[in-house]
Amino acid sequence: MALTVFNANNHKVPRDLYNRARARGRLEVFVNTIMHKDGWVATLDKALSSYVYEFERKPYLISYIRPQQVIGTISIDRRCCFSKSFLPLPHFEMGDFGYKWTNVLRDVNKWLEYPIECYEFMHRYYVREGNKRVSVSRYLHFPGIKANVTRIVPLNIDREDVRCYHEFLAFEKETGVGALWFSHEGSFLQLTDLLNKNQLSLQELLTTIIPPYVRMTGNYSGPHDAVLDYLKIYPGKNTPPKSHEDTFKRVLKKQKHNRRKKVSQQ
Repeated sequence: MALTVFNANNHKVPRDLYNRARARGRLEVFVNTIMHKDGWVATLDKALSSYVYEFERKPYLISYIRPQQVIGTISIDRRCCFSKSFLPLPHFEMGDFGYKWTNVLRDVNKWLEYPIECYEFMHRYYVREGNKRVSVSRYLHFPGIKANVTRIVPLNIDREDVRCYHEFLAFEKETGVGALWFSHEGSFLQLTDLLNKNQLSLQELLTTIIPPYVRMTGNYSGPHDAVLDYLKIYPGKNTPPKSHEDTFKRVLKKQKHNRRKKVSQQ
């Protein structure tokens, strides 16, 4: 993974970049506020508030997670420091936040050798230690960041989203694949049936179908419901790449239409 390196002797560059990142963050908060949306990062406290859950005893190391999958912090204390996409918000002269952020930026290669500490809950990550590393990584569009992860497992299986999550856990345990999940119950069984019907292996799904889908949609963190719809009308292994692309476009267009229809009916 190629990382951007800054000249440590040029103190002006990181500070200028901090101010640019802060300006973008303030604009993001402003736009979300006038649209009556939450403009700041999420908090784990709030995400857990309506669930019964337990912590897994032993954290596990993920070599890299995408910084975009980190959507929040563990409590409200740090919430006001970051916009929704983890851009910094404090004025540079206020406290030492800006100074520490630019230190990470200036020595980014060194800092990103240290894994962040975070919690994973319902496929989303919340930082316990390493907020500024996440912020810098997202600002520089890094493809991955090292992470030590503690999983929080929801227990109230009367909820469909929790049952879906437990289906994901079973699938991950069986296959070792943790980057694929769906929002509807029974989807993993449906996935198996569709792969068998189209004579596709799980490895082929992950190497030849998921990457183009992710590039087209930017949907790195899921859910990946559109993949099931695509497999239902899969054009076949021997068809040209353009045919696969057009099929995905039709699926995404139909999904968009269904979302608009659902909103209009509410």
